[in-house]
Formats: sequence, structure tokens, C-alpha cells
Amino acid sequence: MQPANMYAQPQPSSWPDQPGATPNVQPVVVREKNFPPCRPVMRHDISQDIPPDAQAFMFRMFLGWWAHIICLEWNFISMMISLFSAYGTGIIFAIFYSVASAILGPAISFVVYWLLYSGMSNQSAFKMAIWMGLFVLRCLAELWFFIGIPQYGCSGIYWMAEAFSAGAMSAGFVVMMSTIFWFLMLIFDVLHFVLARRYYARLGGMAAARQGAAQLTGRGIRHVVVNNKEMVQQVVVENREVITQSAFAVAQQQVAMHQQQQQLQQQQQQQQLQQQPQQQPSYVVAAPAGTNPFAAPAGSSPTPAFATAPTPAFATAPTSAVAAPLAPYPTAAPTAFQPAPAPYPTAAPTAPPAASTNPFDEPGAAPAFL
Repeated sequence: MQPANMYAQPQPSSWPDQPGATPNVQPVVVREKNFPPCRPVMRHDISQDIPPDAQAFMFRMFLGWWAHIICLEWNFISMMISLFSAYGTGIIFAIFYSVASAILGPAISFVVYWLLYSGMSNQSAFKMAIWMGLFVLRCLAELWFFIGIPQYGCSGIYWMAEAFSAGAMSAGFVVMMSTIFWFLMLIFDVLHFVLARRYYARLGGMAAARQGAAQLTGRGIRHVVVNNKEMVQQVVVENREVITQSAFAVAQQQVAMHQQQQQLQQQQQQQQLQQQPQQQPSYVVAAPAGTNPFAAPAGSSPTPAFATAPTPAFATAPTSAVAAPLAPYPTAAPTAFQPAPAPYPTAAPTAPPAASTNPFDEPGAAPAFL
């Protein structure tokens, strides 16, 4: 693997306001295609593209891809040896399946591996989710090869047992090696699938995968519409009646759903009202205008209601039940050092006026000076 070719190329990102100032230059990393080495058609550099904490895992998965290719090719070799031995008569169709798996298997396996590589390099949970689904199918295929049904071109336990029982020792040893390879490959893939699932959970799991799928779908639709505006317009014009009917049907469905929701809400409100206890309303009768509401009705005595009120219970209680009268509130006696208040001064009594000695004064007469 060749190292990445990195160089700085001036790209004007933001120009300062001062005249004569140099613009900011950001380095642009150019990564060349380096895989496969004989004819590079893609970029594959684990040390540069993969995060440091996942580089060891990615390198083991790369070796696992090569090991899977070796298992497929050895499966084909064991099928050819069985064909040229006495045990291999009548397995022409099985050889055809083994040839197909030897040719198409490495390419399919590399597609699965490349999804994992791209998902880890771009930190894409969506690609990781697709890889996990395909990798489970790959593990099931390895289990199928490990079981080894001869009619399907699989060299495994079943075929090995038949070879040894038929006395084909050379074919039996070759198939036994293939069985061991498939067993080790299956164990390796299962363990690394568990590790990859932990990394997938760190990226956000299913929620992040759904978000990535939505973004990818929206980006793809936008790209198709932008690049094919004329075709999209022509399709819309030719099928506008169908589009209108579809839109009208969707609108009717939405209106019907809205009406159903309103009916359900009304039914729930009615049920709640029925479950609540009913209270009798209280009414107040107003007196007619111009009448005294407190006057006694005609033909009845004008005795007020309080005169005929029943005697309270405490008025008829026995004497023993009546509490003793309270003592008067005690008052403080004057102390020795406080002088007694002086009496309020009153005017001295005056003597009555003396009787008049004037003979002319009559009782009730005015005084003489008048």
C-alpha cells in the first residue's frame, strides 16, 4: 500500500479587508488511487483512511477477505481432486457450482469488505448496517460449505465422511483440509462480527443508520430531479391527470382520517361526562317586583319568626350544668412608693342669696336698678 500523496494547494478561503494582505491558505489533501497495485482503480489505505482505534480491526478484516478467497479456491481444488478419483463420479453439477463460487465468490466477498471499509472511513452507520446484513449472509454461506453437501459443490464434514468411508483417502484428506479452513473461517467471522457491532453502536446504531438513509435518499432524488428537469417536466405534463387524481385521493383520505379523529374525541368526551356523578341544580325563586320579601303571607299572624323560634338547649339546661360566674378581673393594689391620686378639685359651695328687704319688691318683680 502506497502512502497518501499530500500537498498544499492555495485555495482562497477568506480575504481580509486590508488591501495588500495575503489570503488564508488551506491545505487540500489529494489521495490517489492505489488498489489493486497492478491497475489502481480505487483508494485503499488503512493507515490514512481509517480511525486509529479501528485500524487493527480493519487490517484483520482485510486478511479475512484473503482467507475467504483461499477457502473458496481450496474448495474448488478439492472438487477437482474428487472428480479425478474413483469417488468423484457423478458430481459434474457440484463441480459447476464450485467453479461459479471460485470465480464470483472473491468479487462478492470484496463488495462486502468494501462496504465495511467505506463505512469506517466515512463514519457512516448506514453503510455499516448494510455490511452487517450482507456479512450475516456470508457467515451462513460459510456454515453451508462447512456442512459440505456434495451436490451443491461444498466440501465439508458430510463429504469428508463419505470420502473416507468409500476408501478415497486422497480426496478425503483434501476435503478434510477444506473442512478445517471453513471451520476456522466461520469462527473468525463470527468473532469479528461481534466487534464490528460494538463499533456500529458507537456510531449511533439504528437511529444514525435511518438518518443516513434519509439523507442519502433525499440527495439522490434531488440529484435526479436537477439533472433531468426536462424529463421530469414532460412526465408531469403527460401524467397530470393521474397525479391530480392521486393527490385528490390522498386529500380525501386525510379528511376522512381527520373526521374519524374528531368523532373519537367526541365519543371520549361523552363517556367522561357519563362517568362523572350528576349534581342536581339549585334554583332561587325571586320575589315579584314591588313586594316585600320579608312580609308575612296573607291570613297569617304577623308574629316574626324569631318570636316562635324554639328555645335553645342551653336555656333549659339544669342548674348543675351551668358554669359558675367568673371572678372579677384582679386589679393591682397601689404600692407604698406611689402616692395616691389627689381628688378632683371642686368649687366651694356658695351661700344662697339673701332675701330682699325692699318693701316694694314683689315676688317675681324685676330688680330695682331696672
